[in-house]
Formats: sequence, structure tokens, C-alpha cells
Amino acid sequence: MTRWTGLALVLGFLILGSSAALYWKLPWDTVEMVTVVEATVGSIEQTITATGSVEARRKVLVTAEPGARIAVLYFDEQDLVTHGQVLAKLDDIELSTQLQQMEGALTLAKSSLGDADATLKRTKSLYEQGYIAHQEVEAAQLQVNIYRTQVEDKKAAIKLVKAKIEQTIIRAPVSGAITRKLVEVGGVVSDGTRGVTASPGGQLQPKSIAEIAQLDALEFHADVDQTDIGSIKRGQRVAIALDAFPDRRFQGSVDETTMSNTEESSGRVRYKVRIALEKSESSIRLGMTGTADFILARKENILTLPSSVIGQRQGEEFVFVIEDGKASQRPIRLGLRNDEVVEVVSGLQVGARVIHQGRSKVKDGQAVEVLNGRG
Repeated sequence: MTRWTGLALVLGFLILGSSAALYWKLPWDTVEMVTVVEATVGSIEQTITATGSVEARRKVLVTAEPGARIAVLYFDEQDLVTHGQVLAKLDDIELSTQLQQMEGALTLAKSSLGDADATLKRTKSLYEQGYIAHQEVEAAQLQVNIYRTQVEDKKAAIKLVKAKIEQTIIRAPVSGAITRKLVEVGGVVSDGTRGVTASPGGQLQPKSIAEIAQLDALEFHADVDQTDIGSIKRGQRVAIALDAFPDRRFQGSVDETTMSNTEESSGRVRYKVRIALEKSESSIRLGMTGTADFILARKENILTLPSSVIGQRQGEEFVFVIEDGKASQRPIRLGLRNDEVVEVVSGLQVGARVIHQGRSKVKDGQAVEVLNGRG
């Protein structure tokens, strides 16, 4: 009985030892399938990203004489206009009536001047013949001078009325796009002290009748979060991606950061940043939306890796590299980083093969099979 008991115990220990050895051996013998990327020399930019839209750098208000009634409009919002193009016609009935009356008065004054000239000539002839006194010549000359002054005064008045009539034709002061239409036909141009709503019934309207955005100089207005605004500086370079041109990047620089802020319903506070866009061959239009990447720092000719291959444990970064067909955990030190790429300051050499897909499954020293290259 004792011999059989001892034999059973020995057999049990052998089975237990084999099971333990198998348990500890299997994970290390498992070959994990992975893909790799190589550490390469490249460049990296550290950026702040904000959304926004394209706006005009300069906007010009088109004004009209207060108190004038809008007779005709030749524009609408979003219309493209050129410098000098007629935009509106103000009511000039009163001025036209005045002009007709003044022209009639001028004709009469010219006729009177002609009669006075003829009288002066006859008076001079009679005086030379000794039939009349010199005082009569002087009186005739005075009449000529009076009518001549009247003619000149009426000409000046007519010129002034014609100038006012010309001012009833409102022309575009600059070329660009109509961004705001501030009047309607039949409304009266206000002096700015009364109502501003356009109305065919005659309600007073603003002195400005339209706003024109000049398209020769465009800006991108970005809404930057208050947590990032302290990093934005005048002259800072910006790369802009417009939704209308997904495959292109447009360049610009920070022109101004507004002092006022906008608080959203969620409680987030944003500041408007104006970015001057460099000229481009693409047809950039007002209102196009996109994102702006404010470049905080940039480095060239540095060792880089994709951000997605970096692991972290207890505050230290590491990667798994391939060495002799096995995964080897390698601590590294990083520099600049963004959402896509990181700068490797130390811990790797150019060409190091770093595990990408499958890195979350491998252990230090585990055998691996590389799917996208030699093992």
C-alpha cells in the first residue's frame, strides 16, 4: 500500500510539473502577427486647429444723400459689381423740375442781356453823334452788367442742380461682391437718427444702401478656444484647409486677434482671429468654411514615428521594435508631437522597425511574424 501510494505521488508531481511548464511555455511560444513601420527622417509641425470661414479683408459701405427716396435698384445681394457700376437711382423729380425752371430763367436772362447789349450799342452811337449825354451810356452799360451777372448766376445754379441730379445716380465705389442690401425701392434714405427697416411704404432707411466686399484681399476668420488663444501671435504662419478644396492647403498669417469673445451655449469661450490669406489661383469665395492650423513650432530633418505606435506605462513612452524575430520593448524620449507624428529624440536609430498593428498584444521577447516585410 505504501509503495502504490508513493508511486501515485510521484506520478502526480510529474503531471503537475508538466502542466505548469506547458502553462508558462505556451504564451511565449505563440507567434503574434504584426505590421511594422520604420523610423524615418522627416519634419513635424506642432499646431493649434480651429474652424472658421472666408471673409473679405475690406468692406465698403455705399452711401446716399439722407432724405432721398429710392427710385430704382440695380443690384441684389451676392451680385458681383465693378468700380463705377450704377447700383441705384434716387428720385430726382423735384431736382428735374428745378432744372427746367432754372433753364427757362436762364433763357430769359440771356434774352434780356441781348436786348441790353443792343441798347448799349445804340446808346453809344447816339452819344458819339452828340445826341445824348454820357450818363445814358453809363446807365445802358449798367443794365448790361446786371443781366450778365444774372446769366452767370443762373448758369452756376444750373450747374449745381445738375451735380445734385448726378448724385442721384449711385455708383459702386469699388469692385467686389454685394454682401448686404440695406434698402428697398420706395424707401427714404435716413440720416441715421430714425428707423432702419427697408420699406416700400416710405419708412426711413439707413444712410448706407449697400455693403461691398472687395475680393482682391481675403481673410480667414477662425474661432480659437480661450485655452489656445495665448499661443496665437501676430504674423504667425497658418495652413488652411477649405472644405471646398479638400486636397489643397492655403497659406496665410495671423493679422489680428480680436479683444472681444463669444461664449457658446455649452459655456466654451472663443476668440475671433483674422488670418490674411496669400493670393491663390483657386477660386476662393466668401463664406467658404474650413479649418486653420496655427503653426506653433516646426522641425526639419528629425527622426519621426507615427503617433499611433507609441505606448506609455507609468509616465514613460516606449515602442516595440523587431530584433531577431522577436518583439523588444524599447524606452524612447519624445520631442515635438502632433496628432499624427512624433519626434524621437533618443532611443531609436533611423530604419528601426517598430511594431504598429498588433503592438497591444505582444510582450517583450515574444516571437512575431511581420506581415508587411521581412521578419
